[in-house]
Amino acid sequence: STGVFAQSEDEDANINENALEEVIVSATRREESIMEISLSVQSIPEQVLELPIFNDVNDITMLIPGATGFSNKPPYKEGIQMRGSGITQSGADDGRAPVGYYVDDVPFVDISTPVPPPIGTFDLQRIEVVRGPQGTSYGQDSVGGSIIMRTNPVDLEDFGYKVILGISDVNGVSNQGYTVGGVLNMPIATESFGMRVSYLREYDPGYGRIAGRPEVDDPTANDRDSVRVKLLWDVNETLDLELTHSEWNTTYNIMPGTGVISTINDEMVLVNPTSDMMQAAFPGGLPKSKYEISWTTLLARFDLGWAELTSSTGFVDTPKKETNYEERDPWGGTGVVIFNQPTESLTQQFRLVSTTESPLQWIAGAYYMDAESGSGGLVDYPEYEFRGELVDYIDAETWAVFGEIDYEFNEQWSAEFGVRYHDEERTFTYSETYSDPSDPILGPYTGYADVGTEGTAFDSWNYSMALNWKPTDESLYYLTNSSSSRAPILILESTRRQFERVGMPVPASGFDPAKLVNTELGAKWTLLQGRLQ
Repeated sequence: STGVFAQSEDEDANINENALEEVIVSATRREESIMEISLSVQSIPEQVLELPIFNDVNDITMLIPGATGFSNKPPYKEGIQMRGSGITQSGADDGRAPVGYYVDDVPFVDISTPVPPPIGTFDLQRIEVVRGPQGTSYGQDSVGGSIIMRTNPVDLEDFGYKVILGISDVNGVSNQGYTVGGVLNMPIATESFGMRVSYLREYDPGYGRIAGRPEVDDPTANDRDSVRVKLLWDVNETLDLELTHSEWNTTYNIMPGTGVISTINDEMVLVNPTSDMMQAAFPGGLPKSKYEISWTTLLARFDLGWAELTSSTGFVDTPKKETNYEERDPWGGTGVVIFNQPTESLTQQFRLVSTTESPLQWIAGAYYMDAESGSGGLVDYPEYEFRGELVDYIDAETWAVFGEIDYEFNEQWSAEFGVRYHDEERTFTYSETYSDPSDPILGPYTGYADVGTEGTAFDSWNYSMALNWKPTDESLYYLTNSSSSRAPILILESTRRQFERVGMPVPASGFDPAKLVNTELGAKWTLLQGRLQ
C-alpha cells in the first residue's frame, strides 16, 4: 500500500521527499533512467544483493522474469536461460554462450563451460539484466540477453571498510556452513590513485550420505575462496585506468548432482566409490574436485570531448576445472570420470560512444577473442570393459564489429537501428587412447588410438531496430525487432563412433546456422508522481 501524506505548504517537496529514487542504469552504454530505455531492462540494487539468500549470480535468477537457472552436473555446467535460450538448446559446449556475461564492462568468456563467472554478490553495486539479443551494442554476442555485473568502485577520497559474517544450519546436516569476508578501500593518492580489496570465504557442509559409509558426514561439502583487487588511476581529466585481478578457488568433495542412487523419503543417498580407478586416483575412495580460476582485466576510458572511447581487455586462466566422480547406471553398471577442463581466453573490445548534445547519438565498437581449451581425462566402465583417455582440444578465434544509431525526431518520437558482423573459426582436435589389460589403471594406455582434427568457420550479419513513442513525460511505448545467429552444431567424428560402438543413433551434424528473431512490444509508465514505476 502507499502511505498518505499530510498536507504541507510545499506539496511538491513533500511528494519528492517520499518518492522512489530514480533507477539509473548504463546497460545502453550511457547512464539513463530505466524508464527511458526501449529495452526490457531490470536493475537489482546492492541492498538486495547483500541479502543472505544470495551468494552468486545463479541465485538472482529467481528475481528475473523469463529467466531460469539450470544445471547438468553442477556446478561446472550451471547456467542461465532467458526466454528459452540456454546452453541445453544451443549445444554450447564449445563456448558460444547464449547469455552474455559482463563485469565492469569486460566480457567474461570461458569456452570450455560457457557459464557465469563465479563472482559473489557481496560487494556488487548492482546487476543489470537485459533480455533479448544484444549483439549490436555489446562485443560478446548473445541470443537470450546479457547480465551486466558492476562491482563497487574505488573511492579516491575516503578510507572505508565493511565486513560480512554469516552461519547456516540445515536440518539433518551435522556441520554448520559459514561465510566470512571483508572489503577494504584505500585512497593512496587523494583523488588520483586508490585500491579496493575484497575477500570472501564460503563453506557449505553439503547434504546427503554415502551408502554404507556412516563415518563420512560431509560427502558433498565444498568451500570457496574469492579475492578481488581493484586499482584505479585517475590519470587526468580525460583518462582513467582500472586494473582488476580476481581469483576463485573452490574445492568440492563429491560434486553436487553426481553419484546419486536414491532420493526416497527426502534423503539423498550417494554411491560408495569402490572402483579400481577411483581407489587408485583417490585412496580411500572419496573423490575431490578443484576449480582454480583467475581473471585479470584492464579498463581504460578516454574522454575525447565528442565521444568516450573505452578499451576493455580481459584474460581468463583456468588451470583446474576438475570433474571427478563415480556413478551407477540404471542397469547396475559403474561409470568413472576423472576429468579436467583447463582453458585460457583473451578478449579485447574497443567502443566509441557519442557524448555531444544532438538528436543523433551513436555507438561503434570492435571485439576480438582468442581462446583455447584442453579438456580431457580418464573414463572407466568396468562392466563394459571400456577404459580410456579422451582429450578434446579447442582453438577458437572470433572478431566482430558492431554499431547503433539513435535519432530523436522530436520530443515524442525516436528510432534506433543497429548492425553487427560476426566472424569466428574453431578447430577441434580429439585424441582417444584405450587401455590394454596390462596397462596401469591410471595410464599411460597403449591400446587402440584415434586422433583427428575438425573445424568450423561461421560468419553472420545481424540487426536491431526500435521505434519509440513518448506521448507524455510519464510513459514510453516501444516496438523492437532484432536478430541473432548461432553457429552450426558440430558432432565430432570421435563422438559419432562412440555412438556407433554402443548401437545408439548418431546425432546429425552440420546443421545450417540457426537464426533467432526477437520482436518485442513494450510499455513503461511512471505513476503517482514518481512513486510507482
